Amino acid sequence: MKNLYFLIVILSLCGCATSSASKLTSRSSDAIEMCRTEYTKITGTELPLDINNVYVHAGKTMFALLFTHGDLGTFRERSKDYRARISCYVFLRPTMQVQDLREGPKILKESATMIDDASFYEEKIYELFFSKSGPQFTFEDMQIFSIDRINAL
Repeated sequence: MKNLYFLIVILSLCGCATSSASKLTSRSSDAIEMCRTEYTKITGTELPLDINNVYVHAGKTMFALLFTHGDLGTFRERSKDYRARISCYVFLRPTMQVQDLREGPKILKESATMIDDASFYEEKIYELFFSKSGPQFTFEDMQIFSIDRINAL
């Protein structure tokens, strides 16, 4: 009987972790679509065709997204032709909203609220990787963000 109780507890804990990861993936997908929509609304065009990946850094109060050509190098080997193309910040409260959108050095939408990257990265951040599959971006992998992976590049 103890073994059955232990098994039920373990399975319920695994279910919670899976549910949390699924919610994070879903909210990240929503943030990607919000950034795409905002980009199209501002520029009058779709995302550049060479964008094939999105990296989402998910925190408690905002998501920082980076649309790239090629692999950044935190999940797979860095692409020789890697280029960061578009960055987008989505605030989560009071509702999900695009607050900052940039294409290279060009500011398309600037946040009225100061974005403090330093304090954002002090908390535990999840890094999610999406790759382009047809017209959509598909979730590939997730890990806890580590600055060491960036510094190693």
